[in-house]
Order: sequence, then C-alpha cells, then structure tokens
Amino acid sequence: MRGFFSRWLVTQLQFLLRIYVPVLCALVFGMLKFYFYPESGMMSVWIIYLCAYIFVVYKCRKL
Repeated sequence: MRGFFSRWLVTQLQFLLRIYVPVLCALVFGMLKFYFYPESGMMSVWIIYLCAYIFVVYKCRKL
C-alpha cells in the first residue's frame, strides 16, 4: 500500500508541475510585459508558455 501511495503521489506531483510551472511563468512574464511594454502584442507570452511547457515536460519525463 505504501508503494502504491508513493507512486501515486509522485505521479500527481509531476502532473501539477507540468501544468502549473509553465502557467506561472507565462503569467509572470505577461504581467511584466504588460507593465513595461503595454503596446506590444501578447504572442510572446504564448511563446514563453510553450517553451516553459516543453522544458518542464522534457525534464519530468520518465527515463
């Protein structure tokens, strides 16, 4: 039972890491970009989100 719980917990933590880290990076970058450069478009925020998402998924993949 302990092994099942630890595997389940690791799986859930990896899922949360894959979802929330890129979202938080994109939100922080978007707020800073909107504050300092409000006239520019928001396309670069999505580029940052995709780069952060790819990085987190690459780092959290099973070997």
